[in-house]
Amino acid sequence: DYLKTFESTSGVRDRLRDKERQLRELVSAEDIHLLHQRTVLLEKLWDELHHRLLLKEDRLQHGVNEWREFNDRYDRLMEWLTGMEAKVSVSQDYQVEDLIDRIASVSAIQSITNKNLL
Repeated sequence: DYLKTFESTSGVRDRLRDKERQLRELVSAEDIHLLHQRTVLLEKLWDELHHRLLLKEDRLQHGVNEWREFNDRYDRLMEWLTGMEAKVSVSQDYQVEDLIDRIASVSAIQSITNKNLL
């Protein structure tokens, strides 16, 4: 929404520049100089706000992507746990303590891998 607002204001900015040009014929040189300085400052502020908005949008998108990745991993873990629960309840081949040790070792390997990736 905000980005669309910034994009739609280019016409307003053009009209402001046109008005400044029109006023050059009617107003003293000092006043035109002051008006030009303020117009330039306004343009810089506008560009800075637009830049900040783009940065915030990038950070927000990054956070959303991280949340999606976390949610996907959580869903896979829940599916795996549900499957293991079904296997354990049906079969006597699995000992709960062995499964817990296996989960701990896999978790340790993944944390080491994640640290190495960073």
